[in-house]
Amino acid sequence: MKPLRIMHLGIAVWPSWEIAQRKMWIWMKSDQRFGWKFEYYGVGTKVWPGYRKQKVESQLEWLQRHGTQGATHIHYTDCCDCLVLGPPDEFERKYMMMGCPPMLVQSASQLGNVFDDRYPYFETPGYIAEHGRFRYPCVGGYIMEAQLLVMWLEKMHRDYPPEDPRWGDDCFVWYEGMQQGWFRPEIDSRCELWRVGGESEMEVRDGRLYEPSTDSYPVIWHNSGGSANAETFKDHMMIPMATKLGIL
Repeated sequence: MKPLRIMHLGIAVWPSWEIAQRKMWIWMKSDQRFGWKFEYYGVGTKVWPGYRKQKVESQLEWLQRHGTQGATHIHYTDCCDCLVLGPPDEFERKYMMMGCPPMLVQSASQLGNVFDDRYPYFETPGYIAEHGRFRYPCVGGYIMEAQLLVMWLEKMHRDYPPEDPRWGDDCFVWYEGMQQGWFRPEIDSRCELWRVGGESEMEVRDGRLYEPSTDSYPVIWHNSGGSANAETFKDHMMIPMATKLGIL
């Protein structure tokens, strides 16, 4: 196996770096604690482009402009509602132990933004047996082979235009692709790399978040969902956990 060279890429779609730092201050405290080095895309965006465009088109534009910089893989993460819980070498080691799947994505215990049964694929007995409780994909974090990620973003942009209200959130493209069978990422269903939500269910052991149902210590916690303030975003939700973990 060739040595991995992972680019860690975070979203920072804000008008200036000063504003980005103010919005992401808790996240940045956590990543500095463990010595991560992130690239950030979107800084300098004067007008917010919308949720879908900031996740797909803004990221694609940055990668087309800056290239993959020799990376074999790109690890994307949301930032404002996430905390780093361990060092980057732990993330890489766990990914390698999983066999370095070409596309590995966050898992969740529910399908985000869906309140009906239009995606029965996720409820089939075989899929449930394979993935268990954390069987739903979450678009807030993933690691993909670098060129594969670029191709995936290009496909979403080309075949699922953001102007179409059906694809106003990139999660619906993911669900549609998995339902139809042409998109088959691996799901981090054991929460080895990420844990989405669940702050009331998890334990703190030796200063780390621990997921008892999978006996795992995730490397990144994503506090997806909930209310956000225009100025302080989710600080009211992030500060208690960051304090409990000794990040603040």
